[in-house]
Amino acid sequence: MLHRFTSSVVRRRVILGIVGALGAAAAMTVAACSVATSQKEARPSSESSGPVSLVLDAAIDAGDLSDDQRAEVDAIRERTELTREDRKAMRSDLRASFVGVVRAGSADSEQFDRAVDRAATAMQQRVHVGCAALKDLHALLEPEQRGLVAEELRRRVAERRKERADAEARPSLGKAAARLMLDTTQLSALQGMADDWRSKHKQVRPSEEEVDALIDAFEDDDFADVLDEFASEKLAIAHEHLANAGSTVDGALSILSPEQRSLLAQWIEEPQSGPSEPAR
Repeated sequence: MLHRFTSSVVRRRVILGIVGALGAAAAMTVAACSVATSQKEARPSSESSGPVSLVLDAAIDAGDLSDDQRAEVDAIRERTELTREDRKAMRSDLRASFVGVVRAGSADSEQFDRAVDRAATAMQQRVHVGCAALKDLHALLEPEQRGLVAEELRRRVAERRKERADAEARPSLGKAAARLMLDTTQLSALQGMADDWRSKHKQVRPSEEEVDALIDAFEDDDFADVLDEFASEKLAIAHEHLANAGSTVDGALSILSPEQRSLLAQWIEEPQSGPSEPAR
Protein backbone atom coordinates (compact mmCIF):
# COMPACT_ATOMS: atom_id res chain seq x y z
CA MET A 1 0.00 0.00 0.00
CA LEU A 2 3.04 2.24 -0.21
CA HIS A 3 3.46 2.70 -3.94
CA ARG A 4 0.35 2.61 -6.07
CA PHE A 5 -1.16 5.36 -3.96
CA THR A 6 0.44 8.09 -6.03
CA SER A 7 2.13 8.36 -9.42
CA SER A 8 3.95 5.48 -11.08
CA VAL A 9 7.26 6.83 -9.84
CA VAL A 10 6.01 6.97 -6.27
CA ARG A 11 4.95 3.36 -6.69
CA ARG A 12 8.58 2.54 -7.37
CA ARG A 13 9.67 3.65 -3.92
CA VAL A 14 8.91 0.64 -1.68
CA ILE A 15 8.11 1.87 1.81
CA LEU A 16 9.04 5.53 1.84
CA GLY A 17 12.35 5.36 0.09
CA ILE A 18 13.72 1.90 -0.70
CA VAL A 19 13.84 2.79 -4.33
CA GLY A 20 14.69 6.35 -3.47
CA ALA A 21 17.92 5.10 -1.98
CA LEU A 22 18.32 2.38 -4.59
CA GLY A 23 17.77 5.14 -7.10
CA ALA A 24 20.88 6.84 -5.79
CA ALA A 25 22.96 3.97 -7.10
CA ALA A 26 20.63 3.40 -10.01
CA ALA A 27 20.89 7.05 -11.01
CA MET A 28 24.65 6.68 -11.18
CA THR A 29 24.28 3.57 -13.30
CA VAL A 30 21.71 5.18 -15.51
CA ALA A 31 23.87 8.25 -15.91
CA ALA A 32 26.78 6.08 -16.91
CA CYS A 33 24.48 4.36 -19.34
CA SER A 34 23.46 7.80 -20.58
CA VAL A 35 19.83 7.09 -19.77
CA ALA A 36 19.15 10.56 -18.47
CA THR A 37 15.60 10.55 -19.70
CA SER A 38 14.65 7.60 -17.54
CA GLN A 39 15.26 9.80 -14.50
CA LYS A 40 12.99 12.54 -15.83
CA GLU A 41 9.65 10.76 -15.61
CA ALA A 42 6.90 12.63 -13.79
CA ARG A 43 7.43 12.47 -10.06
CA PRO A 44 6.15 14.28 -7.01
CA SER A 45 7.53 17.75 -6.43
CA SER A 46 8.13 17.27 -2.70
CA GLU A 47 8.36 14.74 0.04
CA SER A 48 4.91 15.76 1.23
CA SER A 49 3.43 13.93 -1.76
CA GLY A 50 5.21 10.68 -0.90
CA PRO A 51 3.53 7.34 -0.22
CA VAL A 52 3.38 7.57 3.58
CA SER A 53 2.02 11.10 3.38
CA LEU A 54 -0.64 9.85 1.01
CA VAL A 55 -1.74 7.23 3.53
CA LEU A 56 -1.87 9.95 6.18
CA ASP A 57 -3.91 12.11 3.81
CA ALA A 58 -6.33 9.24 3.29
CA ALA A 59 -6.73 8.94 7.06
CA ILE A 60 -7.42 12.66 7.38
CA ASP A 61 -9.87 12.73 4.47
CA ALA A 62 -11.78 9.54 5.17
CA GLY A 63 -10.85 8.23 8.62
CA ASP A 64 -13.42 10.19 10.68
CA LEU A 65 -10.65 11.32 13.05
CA SER A 66 -11.18 13.01 16.39
CA ASP A 67 -9.34 16.25 17.10
CA ASP A 68 -6.76 14.38 19.18
CA GLN A 69 -6.23 11.82 16.42
CA ARG A 70 -5.82 14.55 13.82
CA ALA A 71 -3.15 16.19 15.98
CA GLU A 72 -1.33 12.89 16.29
CA VAL A 73 -1.48 12.30 12.53
CA ASP A 74 0.10 15.70 12.02
CA ALA A 75 2.85 14.72 14.47
CA ILE A 76 3.42 11.45 12.62
CA ARG A 77 3.75 13.35 9.35
CA GLU A 78 6.30 15.70 10.87
CA ARG A 79 8.43 12.76 11.99
CA THR A 80 8.53 11.34 8.47
CA GLU A 81 9.50 14.45 6.56
CA LEU A 82 12.90 14.58 4.93
CA THR A 83 14.22 18.11 5.01
CA ARG A 84 15.21 20.02 1.92
CA GLU A 85 18.72 20.26 3.34
CA ASP A 86 18.95 16.49 3.65
CA ARG A 87 17.89 15.99 0.04
CA LYS A 88 20.29 18.68 -1.19
CA ALA A 89 23.20 17.17 0.73
CA MET A 90 22.49 13.70 -0.66
CA ARG A 91 22.29 14.95 -4.24
CA SER A 92 25.47 16.98 -3.85
CA ASP A 93 27.36 14.01 -2.44
CA LEU A 94 26.16 11.67 -5.17
CA ARG A 95 26.92 14.20 -7.90
CA ALA A 96 30.47 14.78 -6.67
CA SER A 97 31.04 11.05 -6.30
CA PHE A 98 29.78 10.16 -9.72
CA VAL A 99 31.61 12.96 -11.51
CA GLY A 100 34.84 11.53 -10.09
CA VAL A 101 33.87 8.02 -11.13
CA VAL A 102 33.00 9.11 -14.68
CA ARG A 103 36.20 11.06 -15.16
CA ALA A 104 38.27 8.16 -13.81
CA GLY A 105 36.39 5.65 -15.94
CA SER A 106 35.96 3.27 -12.99
CA ALA A 107 33.84 2.87 -9.88
CA ASP A 108 36.79 1.34 -8.04
CA SER A 109 37.28 4.20 -5.60
CA GLU A 110 36.77 4.97 -1.93
CA GLN A 111 34.58 7.93 -2.87
CA PHE A 112 32.16 5.74 -4.80
CA ASP A 113 32.11 3.15 -2.02
CA ARG A 114 31.28 5.84 0.53
CA ALA A 115 28.45 7.14 -1.65
CA VAL A 116 26.93 3.68 -1.98
CA ASP A 117 27.31 3.06 1.76
CA ARG A 118 25.59 6.36 2.47
CA ALA A 119 22.76 5.44 0.14
CA ALA A 120 22.34 2.09 1.85
CA THR A 121 22.29 3.70 5.29
CA ALA A 122 19.80 6.32 4.18
CA MET A 123 17.64 3.60 2.66
CA GLN A 124 17.42 1.67 5.90
CA GLN A 125 16.70 4.81 7.89
CA ARG A 126 13.91 5.87 5.55
CA VAL A 127 12.39 2.39 5.63
CA HIS A 128 12.48 2.37 9.43
CA VAL A 129 10.87 5.80 9.66
CA GLY A 130 8.23 5.01 7.05
CA CYS A 131 7.26 1.70 8.60
CA ALA A 132 7.12 3.26 12.06
CA ALA A 133 4.80 5.97 10.77
CA LEU A 134 2.38 3.49 9.23
CA LYS A 135 2.42 1.33 12.34
CA ASP A 136 1.73 4.37 14.51
CA LEU A 137 -1.19 5.36 12.31
CA HIS A 138 -2.59 1.83 12.35
CA ALA A 139 -2.37 1.68 16.15
CA LEU A 140 -4.01 5.09 16.45
CA LEU A 141 -7.13 4.12 14.53
CA GLU A 142 -10.12 2.10 15.66
CA PRO A 143 -11.02 -0.95 13.55
CA GLU A 144 -13.87 0.90 11.87
CA GLN A 145 -11.56 3.76 10.98
CA ARG A 146 -8.97 1.39 9.50
CA GLY A 147 -11.69 0.07 7.24
CA LEU A 148 -12.58 3.56 6.09
CA VAL A 149 -8.95 4.40 5.35
CA ALA A 150 -8.38 1.13 3.50
CA GLU A 151 -11.43 1.77 1.33
CA GLU A 152 -10.18 5.26 0.49
CA LEU A 153 -6.79 3.84 -0.42
CA ARG A 154 -8.37 1.28 -2.72
CA ARG A 155 -10.19 4.10 -4.49
CA ARG A 156 -6.99 6.10 -4.93
CA VAL A 157 -5.04 3.05 -6.07
CA ALA A 158 -7.64 2.32 -8.72
CA GLU A 159 -7.38 5.87 -10.02
CA ARG A 160 -3.60 5.85 -10.14
CA ARG A 161 -3.40 2.51 -11.90
CA LYS A 162 -5.28 4.03 -14.81
CA GLU A 163 -2.55 6.66 -15.15
CA ARG A 164 0.52 4.44 -15.15
CA ALA A 165 0.76 3.38 -18.81
CA ASP A 166 2.86 6.34 -20.02
CA ALA A 167 5.34 6.08 -17.16
CA GLU A 168 5.83 2.37 -17.89
CA ALA A 169 7.05 3.08 -21.40
CA ARG A 170 10.62 2.15 -22.29
CA PRO A 171 12.90 5.17 -21.74
CA SER A 172 14.43 6.80 -24.81
CA LEU A 173 18.14 7.42 -25.14
CA GLY A 174 17.69 10.02 -27.86
CA LYS A 175 18.86 13.03 -25.86
CA ALA A 176 21.84 11.20 -24.40
CA ALA A 177 22.78 9.77 -27.80
CA ALA A 178 22.92 13.25 -29.29
CA ARG A 179 24.63 14.88 -26.33
CA LEU A 180 27.34 12.23 -26.00
CA MET A 181 27.57 11.45 -29.73
CA LEU A 182 26.91 7.74 -29.25
CA ASP A 183 27.22 5.42 -32.22
CA THR A 184 24.67 2.71 -32.92
CA THR A 185 26.75 -0.02 -31.25
CA GLN A 186 27.13 2.01 -28.07
CA LEU A 187 23.46 2.95 -28.10
CA SER A 188 22.38 -0.68 -28.43
CA ALA A 189 24.66 -1.82 -25.61
CA LEU A 190 23.54 0.95 -23.26
CA GLN A 191 19.88 0.35 -24.06
CA GLY A 192 20.36 -3.27 -23.06
CA MET A 193 21.87 -2.19 -19.75
CA ALA A 194 19.03 0.27 -19.21
CA ASP A 195 16.48 -2.48 -19.80
CA ASP A 196 18.26 -4.67 -17.26
CA TRP A 197 18.20 -1.79 -14.76
CA ARG A 198 14.45 -1.40 -15.23
CA SER A 199 14.00 -5.10 -14.71
CA LYS A 200 15.80 -4.86 -11.37
CA HIS A 201 13.58 -1.96 -10.36
CA LYS A 202 10.56 -4.18 -10.93
CA GLN A 203 11.98 -6.68 -8.46
CA VAL A 204 12.08 -3.98 -5.79
CA ARG A 205 8.73 -2.32 -6.31
CA PRO A 206 5.64 -4.22 -5.19
CA SER A 207 3.30 -5.95 -7.56
CA GLU A 208 -0.36 -5.00 -7.69
CA GLU A 209 -1.12 -8.14 -5.71
CA GLU A 210 1.34 -7.16 -2.99
CA VAL A 211 -0.12 -3.67 -2.79
CA ASP A 212 -3.64 -5.06 -2.49
CA ALA A 213 -2.50 -7.46 0.22
CA LEU A 214 -0.96 -4.62 2.23
CA ILE A 215 -4.14 -2.60 1.99
CA ASP A 216 -6.14 -5.61 3.16
CA ALA A 217 -3.69 -6.13 6.02
CA PHE A 218 -4.21 -2.54 7.16
CA GLU A 219 -7.69 -3.55 8.27
CA ASP A 220 -6.36 -6.37 10.44
CA ASP A 221 -4.54 -6.48 13.78
CA ASP A 222 -1.41 -8.11 12.33
CA PHE A 223 -0.61 -5.26 9.94
CA ALA A 224 2.71 -4.48 11.66
CA ASP A 225 3.97 -8.03 11.16
CA VAL A 226 2.89 -8.09 7.52
CA LEU A 227 4.57 -4.74 6.89
CA ASP A 228 7.83 -5.82 8.57
CA GLU A 229 7.99 -9.00 6.50
CA PHE A 230 7.34 -7.08 3.30
CA ALA A 231 9.96 -4.43 4.10
CA SER A 232 12.57 -7.05 4.98
CA GLU A 233 12.06 -8.84 1.68
CA LYS A 234 12.33 -5.69 -0.42
CA LEU A 235 15.30 -4.38 1.54
CA ALA A 236 17.21 -7.59 0.87
CA ILE A 237 16.66 -7.20 -2.87
CA ALA A 238 17.62 -3.52 -2.79
CA HIS A 239 20.82 -4.27 -0.86
CA GLU A 240 21.78 -6.88 -3.45
CA HIS A 241 21.38 -4.35 -6.25
CA LEU A 242 23.38 -1.74 -4.33
CA ALA A 243 26.17 -4.26 -3.78
CA ASN A 244 26.46 -4.71 -7.55
CA ALA A 245 26.36 -0.99 -8.35
CA GLY A 246 30.11 -0.69 -8.90
CA SER A 247 30.35 -3.47 -11.47
CA THR A 248 27.29 -2.13 -13.27
CA VAL A 249 28.75 1.36 -13.50
CA ASP A 250 32.10 -0.01 -14.67
CA GLY A 251 30.38 -1.97 -17.40
CA ALA A 252 28.55 1.11 -18.63
CA LEU A 253 31.60 3.37 -18.49
CA SER A 254 33.64 0.87 -20.48
CA ILE A 255 31.29 1.46 -23.41
CA LEU A 256 32.08 5.19 -23.50
CA SER A 257 35.24 6.76 -24.85
CA PRO A 258 37.31 9.13 -22.67
CA GLU A 259 35.88 12.07 -24.61
CA GLN A 260 32.32 10.85 -24.03
CA ARG A 261 32.99 10.32 -20.34
CA SER A 262 34.23 13.91 -20.14
CA LEU A 263 31.04 15.15 -21.80
CA LEU A 264 28.98 13.05 -19.41
CA ALA A 265 30.83 14.46 -16.38
CA GLN A 266 30.16 17.99 -17.61
CA TRP A 267 26.50 17.12 -18.10
CA ILE A 268 26.21 15.80 -14.57
CA GLU A 269 27.80 18.94 -13.17
CA GLU A 270 25.17 21.15 -14.81
CA PRO A 271 22.86 22.37 -12.01
CA GLN A 272 19.28 21.06 -12.02
CA SER A 273 19.60 19.42 -15.40
CA GLY A 274 21.99 16.47 -15.47
CA PRO A 275 21.21 12.79 -14.98
CA SER A 276 22.71 13.01 -11.53
CA GLU A 277 19.47 13.84 -9.74
CA PRO A 278 18.47 10.62 -7.95
CA ALA A 279 14.94 9.33 -8.30
CA ARG A 280 12.99 10.21 -5.19
